[in-house]
Amino acid sequence: MPIRLRIFSLNCWGIRYLSKHRAERYVMIGDLLSKEQHDVALLQEVWSEKDFHFLKTNLGSTHPYSHYYKSGFFGSGLAVFSRHRIHDVFLYKYSLNGYPYMAHHGDWFGGKAVGKLLLNISGLMVHIYVTHLHAEYSREQDSYLSHRVVQAWELQNFIRHTCAGADVVILGGDLNMHPDDLGVRLLRSYTGLRDCFIETASFEGCEQGFTHITDNPFTNTRELIPFEGGIRIDYILFKGSGRVEVSCESLSTTKGSVPGYDFPYSDHEALSTELLLYPLKDEKGENDSSAVSLSELINTVTEARTEVKVGLHCAEHMRYTAARTGFMGLALLLLEMAIAAVPVFSLGAEQPFPKASFYLLGALCFAILLSAVFLPVSKMTREPLRSALSIGEIGETSLALPSDGESHSGQRRVMEQVSTIRKSKSKYNTRGSAGTLSPTSPKSDSVFYESKFPSSNQNGSDFLHESTFTNGHTKMRQQKQGIMQRSVSTRSANYHRIPNNSMLPNSLPTVIQPSTYADIYANQGAIRSSTTRWSEKYRHSKSLERSQSQPPLTSPVPMKMNNSFQSTSNQFYGSNTINRRPPSAHSNSEPKLSMPSRSKGEMNGMNGEANMSNIALLDAITWIMHGDERYKLLGASVIQHSTFTDDNAKEEVRKLNAIAHLVGLLNNQNPDIQLTAASALRNVVFKNSANKEEVRRAGGLNEALQLLRDTSSAETQKHVTGLLWNLSSEESIQPNLLRQALPVLTSTVLQPNADITGITSDFESRTESFRYATACLRNLSSGRVASRQALRNCEGLIDSLVKHLQTSVDEGKLDDKSVENSVCVLHNLTYQLESEAPSVFSKITQKASLANTADTGPIGCFSNQSRKIQQESNAEYPLMDDFNPKGMGQLVHSKTLRLYLDLLGSSQNTNTKEACCGALHNLTAKKGIVSDVFSHIIVQRLNGTRNIAQNLKSETLSLKNSISTLIGNLARTPAVQGIMARQALPEVIDTLTSDHTPESDSAMAAACHTAINLLRADPENGKMFLSKDLLNSLNNMTQNTAMPKTSKAAGVLLHSLWSDKTLQSSLKKQRMNKNFFVNETTSAAFKSLQIIE
Repeated sequence: MPIRLRIFSLNCWGIRYLSKHRAERYVMIGDLLSKEQHDVALLQEVWSEKDFHFLKTNLGSTHPYSHYYKSGFFGSGLAVFSRHRIHDVFLYKYSLNGYPYMAHHGDWFGGKAVGKLLLNISGLMVHIYVTHLHAEYSREQDSYLSHRVVQAWELQNFIRHTCAGADVVILGGDLNMHPDDLGVRLLRSYTGLRDCFIETASFEGCEQGFTHITDNPFTNTRELIPFEGGIRIDYILFKGSGRVEVSCESLSTTKGSVPGYDFPYSDHEALSTELLLYPLKDEKGENDSSAVSLSELINTVTEARTEVKVGLHCAEHMRYTAARTGFMGLALLLLEMAIAAVPVFSLGAEQPFPKASFYLLGALCFAILLSAVFLPVSKMTREPLRSALSIGEIGETSLALPSDGESHSGQRRVMEQVSTIRKSKSKYNTRGSAGTLSPTSPKSDSVFYESKFPSSNQNGSDFLHESTFTNGHTKMRQQKQGIMQRSVSTRSANYHRIPNNSMLPNSLPTVIQPSTYADIYANQGAIRSSTTRWSEKYRHSKSLERSQSQPPLTSPVPMKMNNSFQSTSNQFYGSNTINRRPPSAHSNSEPKLSMPSRSKGEMNGMNGEANMSNIALLDAITWIMHGDERYKLLGASVIQHSTFTDDNAKEEVRKLNAIAHLVGLLNNQNPDIQLTAASALRNVVFKNSANKEEVRRAGGLNEALQLLRDTSSAETQKHVTGLLWNLSSEESIQPNLLRQALPVLTSTVLQPNADITGITSDFESRTESFRYATACLRNLSSGRVASRQALRNCEGLIDSLVKHLQTSVDEGKLDDKSVENSVCVLHNLTYQLESEAPSVFSKITQKASLANTADTGPIGCFSNQSRKIQQESNAEYPLMDDFNPKGMGQLVHSKTLRLYLDLLGSSQNTNTKEACCGALHNLTAKKGIVSDVFSHIIVQRLNGTRNIAQNLKSETLSLKNSISTLIGNLARTPAVQGIMARQALPEVIDTLTSDHTPESDSAMAAACHTAINLLRADPENGKMFLSKDLLNSLNNMTQNTAMPKTSKAAGVLLHSLWSDKTLQSSLKKQRMNKNFFVNETTSAAFKSLQIIE
């Protein structure tokens, strides 16, 4: 069966304040996407990020994954929405993009670009590109034709260099070119992309597939007079691979105004296509069906070069005109200065020049000088055009290897050489093993993603690390030399460029072949290419990482899953059973590493790069033991790549005793070697216990920590903390980490990076370092008592975590992975806190001791009343907050509790919410003075009941169970029951009347016990909730043998309702009889409660 993939593309024409009916049209677009539920929606001209967030909010249920590409002054206008998980995104801005002085056109300020996203659909790697090229404006006098040609050339270069390893490639967007225009022919000829309009089996829409039509009320019909009906300038193009065949089953367009409205979705018509993907059992060679003849290809290249030369000539003419105008303006300025100086040197003389003429001359001078700004502008235009003249420079070209890494022969091979034109006159020999590979030669990125993303996780639980994928928290930064740095993408290939020529030996073994493979630094790496201009124009775009969650660890002590509701007496009559939330699960989703990123100046390499795939691992291991540092660096790079792409290589590295040598490279004086060695070790130990032990035995932990102390590189710090994270999942190494790593991680990573608003440089690397460090602590904190005590006693550790939570909440970064990790660590550190660190509660217990010695009067003879008075007294003791809490004091401080409540109320990360709930549960689990005081603070002082109770509506069962347990803990304290009855009882009742499953047994039992306390605390308020639905639901629960805890708790609740006189009178008014509430089943449940008590 084929895999169906529906793609939507629309130029939204979303210019804020200028586009007509913009707000209404975005509502219509959102409704259309929600209704049609395309797999991917590619939008252009979404110029306002506010509009993107509007769509993101409205499409959250149908298209949960989205990204907005930022670029230029107003942004690229590109946005994507997807039903499938987005694994990676990044942006490339075109080098030539109109003229800044043509402000009324606005293309230069918009930052036209192409955005890429990577999807894994049923195990297939789908690379999708969305773009918007420069507008035409006038077909007869098109001054931007050369700009679009250069953009099309850069676009096809970008696609070819980044789509290798893809099963399916799709391009959608507004190309602003007719189907037979030069740019479209250039794009299709080089990439092999096929046009959906031509390939579709079924078409429905505007005549000839027009997407800019005269019947659109937003269209200037005068522009379309030369064309009958309209023009086709929006496209969806696609191609398959040797592993997947792709066909277009249908294509449709919108047709002007939307039914029920007087206007359409946009001034462009939307495109919608359905593609059929046919995975092939036997991998075939690349399909040649889209190949064009050699003569046609050469003609297209020649025509493109001609248009670029015309554009260059115009830019040169503009430059000379601007220069002459500037000199003229300067001369006029000198003349005016001379005129103005006449009164100064001729005392008493009046100004001989009329004032009006003088001012007019000044204005003319200013205007002429202003026009001289064309000079630098023409240079900005001229340089990309001059660079683009490499298109088709066949006479200056040497043969390059095919982009797919296979050697073809005959006409196809020659055609492929035309597509990899070189500016340099250096030559390969026919075997590609001699001669000098020019640093300016184009590179072919042949294996951008050679490993597949997992189609499913281990536990069915995925985490979004950082971002959003969503991705509302993407940070855009232009890196040094304009190079794009990509953050974590857990699965991709790694090709490491060898640093500058001075770092290479004069002769290398013959296994190193000059290669056209470019360097791909995926997964916290960077893409570097000194060959093509497009690589220097990347902008950083945060990638979206999802990793697999690990099974939660068992609790350090035997725990019952029903927590504090293992018996009804625990909630209603107050047994002394101690119940706590177990520690948060390990953060064992070890991130698989890739090549570290470096600045462009460090990446010259052996005339470009070395092909790592052609170097034997044994040779690489030999090189890291070589005395020449250039060999060491190359060897470490090869090991890093090999252990990423092949798990068997990890075993080979250990068996050949290479781990100790890699550890030794960590203290090398060369920063490049340190960084590469840390990266290699991180891959070597990834999910390999034996290698982790070998690193420990080789002193790797000491060397890594020393490097963390000494390095000033944020990138190196990131990879070292990633290595420590991977090591922390090994139980035998945890004691070493607790003894040695905690102070170093705290002083070098946690404290400097806790406040995200204070990070002024290397933002991505430093925030990733903090995330990895907190993931390491998360693993360590979920262990034994000694582990938790070590973390609690580490100076500055808890303070840093709380500070990070505070700044993240203030900045709205509620769903970041670092926030989740931090809360999970704090949750684990509150586990058994009262027994393991009683000094934290000394102020509360001292106050309780004083209260216990006071005379309580004769009423103390009656146990129930005495207990009630004691609880009310305890609840009145406010937590004596320190003005400036430190260390463990932060765990119980009201400011920290406020952060938990804020996250419970606003975060979308379920794991973060569960950890917050767990921390609050641990502080209120043990019945007594501490629980009463914290219940008082949470409910009365911080007014947190609503933030907690709203999560009872969560669809996540584990969170719902945790919230039910926490509310039950809080409802034990009489002093807060009145407030909770008003604020939480409606949600508790809704829980009792909702659908029940055996998996929700504990949650439903907890809700029954909570309802008992809250209904009896305020019977008058409780009467309104005694509906027939509730009573029938409770009666059904008592008969449900599949839910034993709920059955017993529901029986106790029914029996208690009739026992309360106020509630009983309300029930009698509903004509309910006693047998419904007090019968054999409910009485047995109630008696069992008394026996337990």
